[in-house]
Amino acid sequence: MAKYFFLLLESGIGEFCPTLKGDAIFSTIRMEAFSPNSQFLAFASDDKTVKVWDITTNIPHRAIQGHSIDVDAVSFSLDGKVLVPGSVDGTIGIWNVSTGSLSHMLHGHSSGVEAVVFHLKSHSRLCIYR
Repeated sequence: MAKYFFLLLESGIGEFCPTLKGDAIFSTIRMEAFSPNSQFLAFASDDKTVKVWDITTNIPHRAIQGHSIDVDAVSFSLDGKVLVPGSVDGTIGIWNVSTGSLSHMLHGHSSGVEAVVFHLKSHSRLCIYR
């Protein structure tokens, strides 16, 4: 099995943080997103999942599954409680970060979703890009 790792650089001091490692934990990473409190790092990948790592403990927190094809976009809400991945299949999931449960799966986007961004002052507004 392939070994994968992800290096985090502490930009203020120019030092590397502990490395996230694993056996085939990551497929091709399409996009990454930090939670607002910097505890979690989410990876959208081509294996139809979003992997969420707790970077304070250097262990996986959970894998979010529910898309039928590659996940190309991911974003945390401003309070960090909601994770929103967007997929090549045009779906957008609304997931609870703590429980890993799906709140809503939005359908109807005419093509794949390449970016999902929350409005800076409202966790109920999203910008979805294709």
